[in-house]
Amino acid sequence: VNPDSRRHLVTAWNPGANSVVRALAVSESTVYAGGSFTLIGGVSRNFVARLNRDGSLDPTFVSPFSK
Repeated sequence: VNPDSRRHLVTAWNPGANSVVRALAVSESTVYAGGSFTLIGGVSRNFVARLNRDGSLDPTFVSPFSK
């Protein structure tokens, strides 16, 4: 969603997961990704990650599967 609330398809969005992303959930400008990955954008995120709408990783989110 653009800042002016228009919806559009983003084809270049790629957060760089090292394995399969099986699910995406969107909440306002936040995207949650779930799957069999252990890295997103080169950063350790086991199975769940929170991303900004531009595809960058939200560094404040800690996956419940982190160890």
